[in-house]
Amino acid sequence: MIVFVIDGEGKPLLPTHPARARKMLKTGSAKVKQIVPFTIQLNRKIENPVGSFDVGIDDGAKHVGIAV
Repeated sequence: MIVFVIDGEGKPLLPTHPARARKMLKTGSAKVKQIVPFTIQLNRKIENPVGSFDVGIDDGAKHVGIAV
């Protein structure tokens, strides 16, 4: 399971582990932005985000798949 993260301006960041997300929520450095999919928003802006992620869509004959 992963938790999606956005910064204070709404820019997407790399996902994080649920335990790290719980710590950020408990300390008040983040807030819950959306329940499904579970997304937290940091209280500050991130100047130089590290890493990137790709989104893929498989438009199969019977099932459609989406991957991050």
